Amino acid sequence: MSGREYLSKREQEIMELIYRHGRMTAAEIQAQLTGELANSSVRTLLTILEKKGWLLHDEAGVKYVYYAARPHDEAAKSAFRGLLNTFYNGSLGSLVATLVNDREVKLTQQDIAEIKELISKAEVEK
Repeated sequence: MSGREYLSKREQEIMELIYRHGRMTAAEIQAQLTGELANSSVRTLLTILEKKGWLLHDEAGVKYVYYAARPHDEAAKSAFRGLLNTFYNGSLGSLVATLVNDREVKLTQQDIAEIKELISKAEVEK
């Protein structure tokens, strides 16, 4: 996967379903997706996810059963990188400033302590 090839919102939604359920057919995925999406659109998205290396499938009779080709943490990292690059121009500082300054995000003392610890570890590793 190239550095700019992120999962779209719909692709992320499909991958979350796969991670939650393990193995699913296109019809099972379609039934659980939000909003109306044609069967052909779901199948197109599944093909795209296979080409990107996120999904694999087995044949069960005439149906394909899809499953994850990569672990959940890789999908989460991809989604994060997409968010970071799309909304923060790749700046971690800007993202953290948004989190810290957003009044709707309530950082607990434990959150702050964990963040400080992570920053300390990062400084030592550099």
